[in-house]
Amino acid sequence: MIFLFSLILATSPEIERDPLNAKAELVSDSWFGEDKLHHFIHSAAISSSAYLISNKMGSIDQRNSVYISFSVGTIAGIAKEIYDECSGNGSASKKDLVYDIAGVISGILLISLGGS
Repeated sequence: MIFLFSLILATSPEIERDPLNAKAELVSDSWFGEDKLHHFIHSAAISSSAYLISNKMGSIDQRNSVYISFSVGTIAGIAKEIYDECSGNGSASKKDLVYDIAGVISGILLISLGGS
């Protein structure tokens, strides 16, 4: 369910985004830009989904599920940054990776400690 929500958010068109402002945002790469929230939420959704799939559906113990979900979420974030760098639409950002890792950790903690 969370993965589906993340997929819908990732593929939905952006509403009323000013292209000039988007270029300025790419140049400045603010710590609190709009895209940072997207990185955080999607990483949390991907890692928590991976945890639920491995732990609840795959019958993998909690410790290994954490490793799997951390790996899947982190690889997704790194892949996105590689795509940004190679696509010509943007550039890789270390700040985006920080938000990706924070989202991965938050997603794992919320799901594993929540008992869902």
